[in-house]
Amino acid sequence: MSDWLTVRQYATKYAISPKTVHKWKQAGYLDFYVVGRCLRVENRSPKAIVRQSMSISISHPPKP
Repeated sequence: MSDWLTVRQYATKYAISPKTVHKWKQAGYLDFYVVGRCLRVENRSPKAIVRQSMSISISHPPKP
């Protein structure tokens, strides 16, 4: 079972800005759910997110 945090809790726990959390959510790096106006983000280490984004960049290099 995963822990779910508010954007502010996640940002505080991992010393990043709430804006970064929203960017990662929009990019599809974070699992989240919304009930009404309440957004919850899965408590997942940013290291895993950075590794995921790097593997996507490496596996799909930009076209010239």
